[in-house]
Amino acid sequence: MRSPTLSVLAIALGLTTACEEAGESCELASQHETLLEIGEGEDRLTIIDDLDRVPVSSGPQGGNHIWVGVLTSGVSPGRRGSISHAAQEGPDIRFDLMDSTGARVGDGGISGTPLKGDEIEAEIVGAQLYVDTWNEDGVDTLYTMRATLWDRCGTEIITERSVYLD
Repeated sequence: MRSPTLSVLAIALGLTTACEEAGESCELASQHETLLEIGEGEDRLTIIDDLDRVPVSSGPQGGNHIWVGVLTSGVSPGRRGSISHAAQEGPDIRFDLMDSTGARVGDGGISGTPLKGDEIEAEIVGAQLYVDTWNEDGVDTLYTMRATLWDRCGTEIITERSVYLD
């Protein structure tokens, strides 16, 4: 039979280690300029520049989405748990798509999933930005794609790109 005292001690030590690692991650992230680049792709991130054409995918249930992701620097990326390290929650990322009037016509997000990489450079790819309405008739319409990131250190970064949808 396990001693309840040892179990509580093990949990407390694990939480202390996670908090120390989170503090170290925030300290390291604060030493770098913050950067948030929005990109597209299901398996591999391609950074989006203003006026790029971004593909819209049709889902099996009739909806439309854009495969999106981000590249970051100067943020705490979180970490999946292992034997030597406690899991750390990743940042929250919100994606929005707005038409020329500023009305939101699509959104999506990722909450708490650790990014791949470290405080100097990290990325996540394969998130979905759901597109409610878009101009499918072949007329070029400029949209604004926005990514907003919040990490557990209190960092908030917003980036926008003007894009055409394909």
